[in-house]
Amino acid sequence: MGLKFLRDGIDSANLVSMWSLEGQPGDWNLFANEFFTHIGAATSLKTKALVKRFSAETEYVQEIGLSNMAEYDTNGKEDAAKVVPFSLTFKPNS
Repeated sequence: MGLKFLRDGIDSANLVSMWSLEGQPGDWNLFANEFFTHIGAATSLKTKALVKRFSAETEYVQEIGLSNMAEYDTNGKEDAAKVVPFSLTFKPNS
């Protein structure tokens, strides 16, 4: 899942989240499981190769930083009282 938050006068704040690199277990319902901004380690050969390739750019292949999202408010002004979560979990709602 990808989210984009528009802000006036500066770049948008973006994040991605997913269940895991391995896909979801046994359900075609995309929203059957929680989505995380920090996911677990790769376990299959295919996803380990993917992580190795991405690690050429960053050591944090299975995490997404959220500090840019908290740095500015919706008006593009710096937020002095910013609170930056370490990670986010999106839980499905019945």
